[in-house]
Amino acid sequence: MKRRQILAGAAGALSVALAGCADPRAVLTMTAVSDEEIAERASVSPPDRESRRIIRSAAENGSATASGTRPPLDVDRPIAFDGAYYDLSRSESRIGDRLRVTIRVDPGESAPDAATIAFDELPEVDRELLGRIVPPPEGREGAVGASAIYDDADREASVLVPEAAYGAVERDGERFPFEVLGSDEVAAYEYRYEATKAADDAATFAERVRQEHLFELSGLSDAEREIVDEAIDGGYYDGSVSDAFSSLAERFRAHDAVEPSDWGGEFLVRYEGTDYWADLHHPPSDAD
Repeated sequence: MKRRQILAGAAGALSVALAGCADPRAVLTMTAVSDEEIAERASVSPPDRESRRIIRSAAENGSATASGTRPPLDVDRPIAFDGAYYDLSRSESRIGDRLRVTIRVDPGESAPDAATIAFDELPEVDRELLGRIVPPPEGREGAVGASAIYDDADREASVLVPEAAYGAVERDGERFPFEVLGSDEVAAYEYRYEATKAADDAATFAERVRQEHLFELSGLSDAEREIVDEAIDGGYYDGSVSDAFSSLAERFRAHDAVEPSDWGGEFLVRYEGTDYWADLHHPPSDAD
């Protein structure tokens, strides 16, 4: 996901910048942003195929459903999809219980007396579970494990639950002993998603973000201006929190963050005619 790639890069830059600054309690970075960059930072992209299916169905039909033991898609941020932007809502209803099955494979165990089944002969649901760890991921030594959720139909087809009928699986000429460590019931839900188009393109969405979050940073003291200039020129990092930084942080906190946090958050700010994406890190009043 592009946004997470951006944040990962920022985190890497932050770690380098902090190498010479112990316990950076005061942090401010400000990056000039275009419409496209505002839209990208203020939204998320569907992380996987199931999420894309949900978004596409909800965008085309107004709603989409999915079932499972946890929501497949968060709705706390607008979603970018096929060039447009959507606000999502989600409701849920419990549909019953499913079985979480946990299994362990240990290539070092011989288990000569265990009944063996060929991998291709496993029921599909068991094949999907064992296929993630047989053979073990490259570079892994010793025992490896995995778990999966089984619905009623899966249980009926499985040779692993309620009791394992086999103790080893053969794949590509190699035999792998396995052990079913256990199973437990987990609640299953049907999730209903509804989508409302927020914008047809990045420019329109960026304008909405501006209307909701942009504020002007002006009337700064000399000390505050020095912090802002440093934040623009590579970032401001300090192990202590000066009065000027606290005063500047309060200017930010007086406005709605695009993504708030207890220690500040991400803001959209205009400074001397340029729009900046600002990342503020400042201890809350109840922090040690």
